[in-house]
Amino acid sequence: MTDGERRLDELVDMIVLTHHNYARRAIPDIVGRLEVLVALTAGGQPELALILQTFEHLAASLAHHLDKEEHLIFPYIRDLARADAAKASLPPGPFGTIANPLRLMEHEHRDVLRTLDCLRALTHHYRQPSVDLPGLADCYHALRRFDADLRAHVLIEEHELYPLGLELEARLT
Repeated sequence: MTDGERRLDELVDMIVLTHHNYARRAIPDIVGRLEVLVALTAGGQPELALILQTFEHLAASLAHHLDKEEHLIFPYIRDLARADAAKASLPPGPFGTIANPLRLMEHEHRDVLRTLDCLRALTHHYRQPSVDLPGLADCYHALRRFDADLRAHVLIEEHELYPLGLELEARLT
């Protein structure tokens, strides 16, 4: 395994093991917390229902996005790295150039970041309102952590992984 191949493998593994797995664990936890809070307030805090609805939209979009990365983009990037290490020709991709699905991923990232911005606005940057509601502070903390992790995840993909994949494909073409 060459340094470039190892670097890409490690980067993909880190994204999946750190960020994708975290998102998959955190989403049901946060949804559960929000559902309990909405039920506790019985409609007395309508912004909580909107936060839940917004987060559920984000979760659904993100689930599809992560699957596309793990089953389409990441395997192809690994194939590119292996081909480069073996001085082989460009492996056949199911989407023409990798630039095509990466543009879609970046578009989806923009949508995810806009939804996170909506959550930030709805929660006043995750500051707990003056309502005395058991579990609200913990829920806002979980939302803040999720926001930070997802933003870091997007940065790593867009500024490290995707450019390396594009560069490799160009080199092999």
